[in-house]
Parts: sequence; C-alpha cells; structure tokens
Amino acid sequence: PEKFMIFVGRIDPRKNIENLIRAYARLVQDGSFAHHLALAGSSGWQAERVEALVRSLGLQDRVHFLGYVPDSDVQPLIRQADLFVYPSLCEGFGLPILEAFECDTPVAGSNTFSIPEVGGDAVAYFDPENPEDMANVIREVLNNQELSDRYVKAGRERLKKFSWDKTAQETLDVYERVY
Repeated sequence: PEKFMIFVGRIDPRKNIENLIRAYARLVQDGSFAHHLALAGSSGWQAERVEALVRSLGLQDRVHFLGYVPDSDVQPLIRQADLFVYPSLCEGFGLPILEAFECDTPVAGSNTFSIPEVGGDAVAYFDPENPEDMANVIREVLNNQELSDRYVKAGRERLKKFSWDKTAQETLDVYERVY
C-alpha cells in the first residue's frame, strides 16, 4: 500500500495489538481513511486472536501481517511509513520508538510505563486501554502535517539523549564513583 502506518514488535497480548486493531477499525469506518496498517513482527502467544479480530472486523485487505522482518529491513520499512504506532501495555524500554525517531517517522504511543520516559515530548500519546482515544490521536497526527513535522523534529532532538557513547560514559562514571 502507498500510505501506511506501522507497528514493529512481537504480536502478543502485552503489545496491545487488539486495541490497535479496534482503533484502526474506527478510523476506516467513515471510508475516507486511506492508510493501511502494517504489523511487523513474529507471532507470539495468542497471535491468532489478533488475526481472528482482523477477520471479524473485515479488515483483511487493510491490515498486513508482515511476520518477522530482518533487522536490516526494519528501519527502511519504518522510514516509508507515515506513522509509527506503539500501543504497548508494558515495556521495559521501548527501543523501537528510538528507531522511529532515527527514521524521521512520527510516533503515536501509549502513555504508560517507560514509553513517556523514552519518548518525552516527541510522541503523540494515547490511553492504550481506550481504542477511541488511540484512533483520535492517530487521526490527528496523520491529518495534520504541521503537527507530524513537529513530532519528527522533536524526535530528532530526543534521539540525542540516547546514544551508546553516552551510555558507556555514564556507566564508566558509575564505576568510577563506586570504586
């Protein structure tokens, strides 16, 4: 599809893909929403429930299960998307958000756990338990180029706070203080 939004991660309940599908169904109801939804990631526990939900909502032609995507192909795929969506209910860190920042792709994500800590002001946040809220945030970012550009710019700035060099230096500083 020409226009699409993407999720990257394992397809399992913790990632909250079912609520993303419900939000997506709300977006396509009026018939004017042009974006497809790409789900890139291997099937995990209860992935068949997500596939069944897509079928029950009649979205088989608009929701695309890409399966496992090699690391070398993830960033080019994210770069082509108009929006990276991260609806996870529980994340330890949220590295895919940083990948989206690096690809200059705007991000819409959950307002829970570590996602706001990683995303700062560079993510359009939604309540992951509320598909209506999720749909509204997705629609707002995709329909407002100025807002989308603002999130991309903020993502570039936010990415500067995270680097392997900085992590190594901070780790070294801790060791020096302790020993």
